[in-house]
Amino acid sequence: MEGAPAPRADLDAGLRALEAGDFAAARAAFAEAQRKSPGDGEIAYYLAVSHERLGDAAAAEKGYREALRLRPDLEAAALNLSALHADRGQWDEAIAVARAGLARHQGSAALALNLAVALGGRRDPEAPKAFEEAVRLAPKDAMTRLTYGHYLMAEGQGARAKAQLLEAQSLAPKDAGLLAAVGHELRQAG
Repeated sequence: MEGAPAPRADLDAGLRALEAGDFAAARAAFAEAQRKSPGDGEIAYYLAVSHERLGDAAAAEKGYREALRLRPDLEAAALNLSALHADRGQWDEAIAVARAGLARHQGSAALALNLAVALGGRRDPEAPKAFEEAVRLAPKDAMTRLTYGHYLMAEGQGARAKAQLLEAQSLAPKDAGLLAAVGHELRQAG
């Protein structure tokens, strides 16, 4: 339609700003895109991402919820919202969001890992099974192995933790940050 606002241009500008690390400019562009197209779940998602990058967890949570209301199939919004809840120790909320996401995206290793982390944080007896499922879905993902190893260490299962940590180490031989985390965990395992 001629003369209609172009939210895509604002979305693209926001994505460029987000990639450049200019989160305030990204938020402004995404907010303008949302003003022009308030029913777009993708725009709501990226606005939430910019809020989260700027440290506004409440606005990010609201935005991710809005994105999921508009686009219940938006896996990234479920992933980020469940992680946001887990980061805040809101285990029940994280579990609910991750399970709802997994109902739509059954093969999502990332959502499975978020569910496992939240169950582990709540010390739920389903946590070990959830971690095993996350590893099954992403057997070559070093972060999944590291996270599972950390969980096993916290549960006093040093030998099992060590096996997961060594696997994580072998999967990411050039990732200095991950290797440092694995090394720390391995020192704890003895």
